[in-house]
Order: sequence, then structure tokens, then C-alpha cells
Amino acid sequence: MIAVAVRFERELAAAVPSLASRPADAAARALIDAMVAEDFIDRCPGLPDGMAADMAMLQVRARRDGYRRQYSHAGPADGEALLTLDREPVGHWWVLWQADLIHLVDLALCRSMRGRGLGTALLAAVCAAADGEGLPVTLSVSPANPAQRLYRRLGFAVEEGGEQPAFLAMRRPPRAFGRNPAG
Repeated sequence: MIAVAVRFERELAAAVPSLASRPADAAARALIDAMVAEDFIDRCPGLPDGMAADMAMLQVRARRDGYRRQYSHAGPADGEALLTLDREPVGHWWVLWQADLIHLVDLALCRSMRGRGLGTALLAAVCAAADGEGLPVTLSVSPANPAQRLYRRLGFAVEEGGEQPAFLAMRRPPRAFGRNPAG
């Protein structure tokens, strides 16, 4: 759904003009792959360097292939995007802008960019765009992921029956237009 994606871009530009999301072309995908691999290696201390790098690349390929298979119905505005701050890569995300909801598939910021409010600004812009179109926002998160606090603060709640061992399915219903989703 292009209208909500355009609304999101306006909301994000108003909140943090130097933060942008752009569809992932081949060069952006290479940067995203490097970010995903680095994050994987960081979470696997103690593995020999060569083994960690090989496993990270397997993770990168499996992640992208899995998303492509699972979300093969995605439209032209959907998919993977590079997040930049002052035109420098700071993270990536994969989002589906559907007619009946917005689904956040994946979101990750570089470690050095975490805790600066960028994730909050990005998600608040998504929520504001969704509110403006009367759409809910959904996502899944690991039970151990500290980002749950942010999601709950923005109005997400675990969906009934959405608790599974590997992740929690969360949903944020649309709010009245013009209301601040962060407050």
C-alpha cells in the first residue's frame, strides 16, 4: 500500500530529517549483509574467526531467502531497506505495507547507533502513518530482545495465542489520527 509508505516517509522526515529509509539495491544489500553478519558474529563469542564468518554468511543467505519465500506476495513498496543517518548506513529493516496492516518483518540498528532514539523515531513514524490510515502494525520479537520495552511503550501488546517459544507476535491497533504514538 503505497499511500501509507509515503505517509511514513513524511512522518520520519518531520521527526528526524537526517534519518532515511531507502529500498535495498545490490549495493545496499551488500551493506545489509555485512551488518547482519557482524551482528551474528557478535552474538557468537568464542567461535573461531573463520567458523564464525562462515556461519554468519550462512545466516545472511538463510535470512534473505526465508524472507523472500515467506513474503513472496510483497508489493512494490514492500521489502528490505537500508536505514541511513546523514547518508551513512546505520541499520536496515524489512517492512510490508499491506492494505489491511503494516507488518514489520525485521529491524536492526548498528550497535553504535542503538540507544540514540533512532529506533523510537522510526517506529513512531510507522505508527503515525498507520494511525493516519487506520491500520494496525504487527511484528514478532524474541522473548529475550530488549526492544520489547520500546514496542510496549509504543502500544504494542502480545497477540492472544501469539506466544511461541522462539518469538512473540505483537500487534498495535490504530489510534485516533493525530495522536502521538510515543505518548
